[in-house]
Amino acid sequence: MAFMVEQTLILTMAICELWRFFRRRLFANLKKRSLHLLEFIGIYLIPFMPSWAPGVLLGATGGEPKDFSLTHRLVLYFTLFVIFFFYITLRNRSFDERHFATVALAASAFFSYFSVVREGLGGLPLHLCNTAIMMMLVTYVFRLHGLFYFTYLV
Repeated sequence: MAFMVEQTLILTMAICELWRFFRRRLFANLKKRSLHLLEFIGIYLIPFMPSWAPGVLLGATGGEPKDFSLTHRLVLYFTLFVIFFFYITLRNRSFDERHFATVALAASAFFSYFSVVREGLGGLPLHLCNTAIMMMLVTYVFRLHGLFYFTYLV
């Protein structure tokens, strides 16, 4: 009986010490971590938005973005804004956070590019743009530097 009480006490003390260790280690920066999580969620809502979402949220824009119309220029300005926004946001971050951001953006480009239904021969992934989008995702996920520089050529 004394042995069982001794083992129960030792086990209880060990569990309490482990709980204190994990509480100090894991929950110490919980507020900072949750702010980072909300920041990343807010940042990635825009690039991962489906192509039809602006029309649903803002209403019909009245035209296709082509021939440098107002809609086309707004799309181009928004693209430049996103590039500068990500540069300013990620320039002081660690390499892992920047790598995560580029992987997420490459996945966003991949899924949004291939979500458009294409008919006929144009629907086959034989064009250089299709190949570059696929290679960009593979390059960022697996950190293939040689293939990364080749995507610039493509």
